Amino acid sequence: MEITSLSYSKIASLLRCARAFEYNYILKTPVALKGRLLAGRCYHHTLAAAALKKQLFNELITPEEVGNEFSDRWTMETDVKLVYDELGEEKIEATIIDYGDDDPGKLKDSGIELAKLYIATVLPGLEIEYIEKRLETDIEGIPFVGYIDLLVNSKGAEVVIDHKLAKRKMPQEDADKDIQLSAYAMLMGKPITGQFHQALDTKDKEIHIVETRRGEEDIKWFKELARGCWQVIQNGVFPPNPLSWTCSADGCAYWLDCRKGWF
Repeated sequence: MEITSLSYSKIASLLRCARAFEYNYILKTPVALKGRLLAGRCYHHTLAAAALKKQLFNELITPEEVGNEFSDRWTMETDVKLVYDELGEEKIEATIIDYGDDDPGKLKDSGIELAKLYIATVLPGLEIEYIEKRLETDIEGIPFVGYIDLLVNSKGAEVVIDHKLAKRKMPQEDADKDIQLSAYAMLMGKPITGQFHQALDTKDKEIHIVETRRGEEDIKWFKELARGCWQVIQNGVFPPNPLSWTCSADGCAYWLDCRKGWF
């Protein structure tokens, strides 16, 4: 399978482990769908539906509508069991849903509760310009694509918002070096202010916001990173990375496939 474009997700996958990237994007090997990935997609879908109603009619969806949106998406996802790429396009069919240590019912209920919390406390204060905005550019002939969850206007300035469903807060230093916002700045062709809106699935549910900026130097650096990753992909050599934090039976869906080739 030929890779015809780059994205933040492809680059992040390649940097974590080139072999896992090959299984995912080149060989399209079916894997289990992680329960928290499922919950995150349903959460994103519900927030996008709520943001659209606010943008079009200046109204918030009701708590009942939140539950229905989330539940309908959950049912669709669990019935079809598809894994999607970062642009929302069907990629490979999942064999099963792997909930790990999570109880499916509790995971779903937590996602609904967090969506209700975000819509009640954060969404009313957002002046929305775009929802899931598709951006495209090219880096010396290399096509690059991405989606922004929300683009809002804050005191006359644009702010890029990325939603996260997480179990722990992102430290400020992690936000400052995260390459996702560098990719968005490159796609927009200018320095940006970005915010990670984290829905924390902890005992005391909360929405935690971390703000950071990306400037011209970050854009230049990311372009160089993208060019290097593109060259790696074109070379077609994808070694495993046993030093990656994901390299374990629990952390990587391709661990057994990869290890079989080593013995």
